[in-house]
Amino acid sequence: MSRHPANQYPASMTAIPGIDFEHIIQAYFLLIMILGKTPPFIDPNTKINKLVFQYKQHDGEYGPRYNTDDLVAYANVGSRDIKILVNIKEEIEVKSSQFNDVIKNAYVDINGDFFNQENDIVLLATRSIDAKKSSLIRIANIAKNTHSYKEAFLLGNRDSAEESALKTIKEALKKKKIDATDDDVYILLRNFDILSMDIRQTIDKKGYPGILSLIYSIIRDNCRDGIDPHSIWILLKDIITNSDNISNSIDINEPPLQLLEICEKFLVNSAVLKQKQLAIEPTNLATILLGGIDSSKKGDLELFDELDQEIG
Repeated sequence: MSRHPANQYPASMTAIPGIDFEHIIQAYFLLIMILGKTPPFIDPNTKINKLVFQYKQHDGEYGPRYNTDDLVAYANVGSRDIKILVNIKEEIEVKSSQFNDVIKNAYVDINGDFFNQENDIVLLATRSIDAKKSSLIRIANIAKNTHSYKEAFLLGNRDSAEESALKTIKEALKKKKIDATDDDVYILLRNFDILSMDIRQTIDKKGYPGILSLIYSIIRDNCRDGIDPHSIWILLKDIITNSDNISNSIDINEPPLQLLEICEKFLVNSAVLKQKQLAIEPTNLATILLGGIDSSKKGDLELFDELDQEIG
């Protein structure tokens, strides 16, 4: 892997500004889905099982309409279903019209009939946002499940940072003709968070942006020996950029052929292959284990060969 100068990035990082960043975030979510990793800001036992890109464009094809639509991730923790609505903005300034739109869309979605305020989350994924303002918006998430914290926040026992967060959100909503109460803002803050991925902020020893090095580390821990993580990342991004070929959604239970091949050839312990193994017809496997091989059923002999090799 060649070294890249500080002002030069791999091809996957230098496409159209904004659009390319959106693909990076979508590919990141695809990566953690196929590896069975936990998405940000969610219960650590949460696993993503489906991704829908540009959700609003599908006119309700995948379910209820949401205003936050760059990416919708369906996940579960045990028997509990979770949705992550992702708004992707490469750069955004707090108190800008763009920021006001993000807050308004989050507010409408969070208070909609198809949003579970106990489980679901609206996520703003951005490369650049003022760190101080970012921390203010996330104030309520510090102790979002603590009743005493909620009481203190709503009774006015707020520090200067919390007051600033409250004012910032109220102003954004007011510019969108929404007069929000303190309770409205608290509910929004509980279900809203920011994922900061400044891909150009730091450069590692090999010349790659810091966040990309982190992504490569995740891939490296889950790929076969001798496989270049950068190559896998490019393949995943290709799937995202060509998402029209897969109807703009990817289901871990019915992965597109290109994704399945990546998991089979290059990765170990991927969630995609685990789901594929679980999908083996029980009757076929039972037939094998009971000693009766039905050659008329496609897959029986192949499964037997695999079992025989493992046992032998």
